[in-house]
Amino acid sequence: MEIKIVENNDLEKLYELNNLFENNNTLEDMKKYFEQNNHEIICIAYLNNIAVGYCTGIIIKSICYKYKRLEIEALFVKEEYRQKGIGNALIKFIEKEALSKNIKHLHIQTNGENIKTIKFYENLGYNKTGEILLDKKI
Repeated sequence: MEIKIVENNDLEKLYELNNLFENNNTLEDMKKYFEQNNHEIICIAYLNNIAVGYCTGIIIKSICYKYKRLEIEALFVKEEYRQKGIGNALIKFIEKEALSKNIKHLHIQTNGENIKTIKFYENLGYNKTGEILLDKKI
């Protein structure tokens, strides 16, 4: 398995994976965003040259806090490749990338009813915090 930071030549594969996950963006928009991206870590996993998963994290720095943090925005592995350690490897890769940027605090949010996913993250050392996410579309 190869996990790497997404480069321009990976964008079509990332787009295809994101279509399986929850795509709401066009390939052209993804390419434009990628050209301007300096606040997100995006990694992709290949197995035998097949794109099988990806993970993205947004770097957040606030005037109110001394340290940057990384918000894991998406983790996706194709269904037929799950339970093979790929999701685990993607998270460990993005954690290493975060540390290389002196980011030591990571956040992940997931559906509170998704027990399987919560257990997955807990097994990687993440803890439930009791925080509540409030959302509003304007």
